[in-house]
Amino acid sequence: MPKKLIKALSHRSDQDVHDLLADIYREARVIQNGKFWTTVNRFTDHTEPLAPRVLTEIAWALARRVPSETSVILGEEEKGASIATAVSILTGIPLVLARYYSYPIADVCPTSICTDIQHEYYSGQLIVNGLRKNQRVCIIEDTVSTGGTARALADVCKRAGARVIALVSAVEKVNYGGRNVVRERFGFDLAAILRIRVGPRKVTIVSKKPWESPVDGNPSV
Repeated sequence: MPKKLIKALSHRSDQDVHDLLADIYREARVIQNGKFWTTVNRFTDHTEPLAPRVLTEIAWALARRVPSETSVILGEEEKGASIATAVSILTGIPLVLARYYSYPIADVCPTSICTDIQHEYYSGQLIVNGLRKNQRVCIIEDTVSTGGTARALADVCKRAGARVIALVSAVEKVNYGGRNVVRERFGFDLAAILRIRVGPRKVTIVSKKPWESPVDGNPSV
């Protein structure tokens, strides 16, 4: 846990946050998006205004898993921006957001790195500014699914000379293989508060407690 972690606000245990997320995903709707089943819920999609308490409690649980040696929090601007920003505020660690620019920012920003990205519901290009050599990066995600975002961010960090030391996520969709991508790209295991399986018209809660690892190395268990 970072030494500068702000003390206040959070009174919930990681188990409480796991159960809070489980309740949110039990209420989630499921839609088909190509070959994938995608959840629509109040945490990542703001199907109703997201209570600051909910965002804060989830951010606190993630912040407690950020390694103390982290020098940069790295997130992705689409669904992960709010939670990565909250973790940055709570830990006092500077933030970098990967973005989907529609204009040539690399013309004026010398640290811009562009990479291809393909994940559950998007394929295109992702641009990251501000990463530098030897920075120690903790990636914060709202959800790890296919591992497409992790794969893209791994490429960006490698090209910048930065080292990813942790990837911490609120949710893992266990049936899309993202955990294996994290292992292959970074050499460590994904840390996720809640693990779910998404299928036709249904979300199944897989984990019983926060930060569970798969049984016998099977990422779908």
